[in-house]
Amino acid sequence: MKYLFILAAIFALWNPVSAETWGRDSSGSISSGMSNYLYVVFPYSGTAVFAFICTYPQATVGGRLYRGSTLLDSRVPSTAGYTFGGVFVVAGETYNLYSYCTAGSGNYVTVITLNYTPNRAPVIMAMTASPLAPQYGQSVTVTVTATDADNNLSFIRFVKDGVNVDGNASPYAHIYSGLGAGTHTVTAYAVDTQAASDDEVLQFTITQRPISVRAKSGTSLYGTTPSEQGVELVSGSLVNGDTLASIGLSTDTVITRSTPSRVYAIAVAGSPANYSVTRISGTWTVVNAVDGYADTDGDWIPDNIEMRLFGNLTTVSSVSQLSTDTDNDLFSRLVEALGGQTEGTYTSGLNWPSASAQGANLPNGLLLVTSCGACLSVDSGNLTINQVNW
Repeated sequence: MKYLFILAAIFALWNPVSAETWGRDSSGSISSGMSNYLYVVFPYSGTAVFAFICTYPQATVGGRLYRGSTLLDSRVPSTAGYTFGGVFVVAGETYNLYSYCTAGSGNYVTVITLNYTPNRAPVIMAMTASPLAPQYGQSVTVTVTATDADNNLSFIRFVKDGVNVDGNASPYAHIYSGLGAGTHTVTAYAVDTQAASDDEVLQFTITQRPISVRAKSGTSLYGTTPSEQGVELVSGSLVNGDTLASIGLSTDTVITRSTPSRVYAIAVAGSPANYSVTRISGTWTVVNAVDGYADTDGDWIPDNIEMRLFGNLTTVSSVSQLSTDTDNDLFSRLVEALGGQTEGTYTSGLNWPSASAQGANLPNGLLLVTSCGACLSVDSGNLTINQVNW
């Protein structure tokens, strides 16, 4: 009757015998029909000796050596046991020493010795960032120089903000783009094939990008909201798709249709994180409909009045054409136009009593106000039109 005895041992931890030798031994007994399985996982690569030694009383024992399921070598049964010497083993792989007894019984000792050259961890010699003084918008290249005395450097790992990037070939470098202004930290790990490593930390600072921005100057009419107000880039450049609006730059004052007429100092507002801003102030003048407003064709009629009444600057060419009463109804052409009519609609003052005219209730006479905000005083006595200031 055959008996099967299985002895399984996985050696993950080893005790050093010397600086370059590691070993392990075990003992037991064996008899005819029995077999032993000894599993070994070596922590280092090197040359190993597997010895199965029979002691008193002696048994007849043979052996086989496997790497995984591959037979490497075998020994015929002997009363002295057997030895496998000069076997190159690879760290991390499983080896199986199979022993079987064909006759007799007795005790044994199994001795496994590994001779190896201790793995030396790689060393990071230098870690640099280029350019030395980057501005926002510039890419930064981090380069690592590392050596490995065993010539088994596997990769360099760059770690920034929890993101890992591995470099597998020299030169070992990684380019960082789109970084904001401020101080950045990159950690590099040099790792060899035995998972030994060295690490180094590098910090570099990205400065703000200089630009000059001006608040636009201009003039607008009270009662209107100018579309051309805002800020403009004078010098420098925006990068990464940025705009003045997207980085938070605007004016500290916004002119609207209800902004009173006067001169306003306009400053640049906003503090973008990635730009150093030189600010240039401007001025914005809000005028009423008549004072200082444009008279492009030089007929002494403000452009806004002509555009409001006629839609062009050519229908009338002299202020007298608006101040005269061509149909003798005591209402000037301008008075009738501001009332929504045309000259000739009214033929008598009774058709449009002064009480119905715009501003008729004012003590100093009619005050005509256009939709654009122009104020004109009409002297009904001599039918003249006078400019009214705010």
